[in-house]
Amino acid sequence: MTNLDKLNEEITANKGSLYYVGGYVRNCLLGIPSKDIDLVVTGINKEKFEEIANRIFDDIDFVGKSFGVYKTQLRNSPVDLEINVTCNICNNRFCTCLFRNNDGSVNENCLCEIDVDISFPRKEFSTGDGHKDFEVVSDESISLEEDLQRRDFTINSLVQNFSTGEIIDLYNGQKDIKLRKIRQITPNSIKEDYLRALRAIQFASRFNFSIDKETFYNVIENIDLINTISAERIRIELEKIITSNNVVQGFNYLLKSGLLERILPEIYRLNNEEYNFIYHRYNTYMHTIHMLEEYNKYCHDRHSLPDLEICWAILLHDTGKPSVTTKDEFGVYHNYEHELKSAEISEEVLRRLKYDNNFIHDVREMVFWHMQTTDKMTKRNIRRLMSKVGYDLACKIYNLVYYDKLFTSHKMTKEKVKEITMTINEIKEQNDALRVIDLKIDGYDVMGFGIKGKDIGIILNELLEEVIDDPSKNNREYLLLQLSEKAPQSQPSF
Repeated sequence: MTNLDKLNEEITANKGSLYYVGGYVRNCLLGIPSKDIDLVVTGINKEKFEEIANRIFDDIDFVGKSFGVYKTQLRNSPVDLEINVTCNICNNRFCTCLFRNNDGSVNENCLCEIDVDISFPRKEFSTGDGHKDFEVVSDESISLEEDLQRRDFTINSLVQNFSTGEIIDLYNGQKDIKLRKIRQITPNSIKEDYLRALRAIQFASRFNFSIDKETFYNVIENIDLINTISAERIRIELEKIITSNNVVQGFNYLLKSGLLERILPEIYRLNNEEYNFIYHRYNTYMHTIHMLEEYNKYCHDRHSLPDLEICWAILLHDTGKPSVTTKDEFGVYHNYEHELKSAEISEEVLRRLKYDNNFIHDVREMVFWHMQTTDKMTKRNIRRLMSKVGYDLACKIYNLVYYDKLFTSHKMTKEKVKEITMTINEIKEQNDALRVIDLKIDGYDVMGFGIKGKDIGIILNELLEEVIDDPSKNNREYLLLQLSEKAPQSQPSF
């Protein structure tokens, strides 16, 4: 018996009811795992609920108490319930098992635990145009029906009785799941909280649903409200779109609604270019979106999550093209060194979306290097790349390059990518010197030959270049000999 089963028993004994609600019920009906569980309590007051919850849970969090929300986690709960998805790896009803190895087995990142939010029915009143401009009222006097009316879409308005398994469906959510349709609950749902416009698109993109015509009309009609949504909130919804299985569908909705031009004008501009790039199957916009969808499908087919840095690098890798495109005397368009401008634009976009500096650095590096990285690179070239960006980024850059080439006439085979990845791993395992710190000498050795100031760094970097070309030269005897030839005196002072 799980802690939730114990909670349900006590709530029922006190003439209350416990319900699964929202996305968890939706996902169960779709047959997909959930990262969290939302529950609603009715029929008892908050004081009684807190008394019960404190007896059952060791770590229930009352931070959201003013909104009627209580947070905890569920761990290792092997229980069967017909509607719920049972993990086929650990037979845990609540296991997300989102982290899998390529063969489908659970890797070390998979944890059989899930976040749980328990709330009382709530009403929300809009007090302005912003996403945060809401007054939230939560208490036991509000009915379950009133709570469901405040929700965004019919597919998220489903409720399941914890005890009986009965589903309460006031807005035909089950029908819309079968129709694969995103439909607002009320005509004002989008206007009341415009973040729902992006949520509609990310649901369509993740689940391969279509958006109801009236709902999509309201997305377009109220588009100016996107200015009331914070960059952080926009980023969260965009991440769900660009890591989804149906990126083309998601971006079609962003484009048709006008939202793409508002929130990612750098990508929107790619769709307006009509240049004849002889190496691409599509225009740059469609080339980019198809790249991203192909990468995500590869990951999802192997039960792994797409790498968010790679997703953003794919999306932004050609954004500099409109700024650098030229036309030659034969009418052929070129975009030489577009990766430099694209790297600059990548940083601007990600800063606008409030990513941290490390994330921005990694994506910018991937974009910057994607044109200098080819399938013809020798082991020495790969060592040079790794010396610039490190092991992890070198692997990610080759992922980017592979999917870039997949939609051009210069294809790179998966076998070649595997070969290059093996070379990268071999270089790592051999501990080849890739940084000055890896050399068998250091700055003190250099100073021992009378070399001072900035010349110390210059000489160490010159020696590193030699060692990158030929790792066998990274031995102390050889490097000291080279120092003696470069030094202003023939004998070291140590």
